[in-house]
Amino acid sequence: MIQNTSLVNGQTLTSTGDLFQLGFFSLDNSSSAKGYLGIWYCNFTLQEGIVVWIANRNKSVNTSMASFNLTSDGNLILFEEDRIVWSTGTRSTGLNSAHLQLLESGNLVLKDSNSILWETFDHPSDSDTYLPGMKLGFDFQTNTSWRRVSWKNSTDPSPGDYIQMIRALPIPDLVTLKGSAKYYRSGPRNGYDGFVGHPFITSSQEANYFVVTFHRRRRC
Repeated sequence: MIQNTSLVNGQTLTSTGDLFQLGFFSLDNSSSAKGYLGIWYCNFTLQEGIVVWIANRNKSVNTSMASFNLTSDGNLILFEEDRIVWSTGTRSTGLNSAHLQLLESGNLVLKDSNSILWETFDHPSDSDTYLPGMKLGFDFQTNTSWRRVSWKNSTDPSPGDYIQMIRALPIPDLVTLKGSAKYYRSGPRNGYDGFVGHPFITSSQEANYFVVTFHRRRRC
């Protein structure tokens, strides 16, 4: 998808290996008046767990009046008629070089000739699904918290009661909150590649399924 192009209801952007699709969808199968723009696993019925990312999870749109646009200056905008529902707020520095690609990992990446302008893997709170390569934690450079947030229910993807995040304590730990109350915690980081409450993570049997990698970023 290149600059000055758009997606409307019925059109999709598909990853190279046909694993993921980006487009408009409705969860209740009854009306286009309550629709969303998101990414889902191909060849499955759209439902919670199949949809891995949603741009407008807080505000549904009438898909018959919506369009998803990559503008001439490198901004992604979701319109409902002339109203902006969601936007990346990005701007390309290269002339006519911005393009959007859905990777086989499920990551939607907006690039120009110089850099990555925006990607869905930097916004896990727009999903309740964790895909390999997504981030959890806190980026002190951008003052951004990476966290997963549950759906309200199986037909309403607006943020629910449960939040999974890594607390930036002297020793990081992984917690799940229900509202403001602690629902679950992993225990502190073990100093290697996991948490003391999950010793199986570092075992040879489980290492092929779950790997934890920590990256420390400076505050400045």
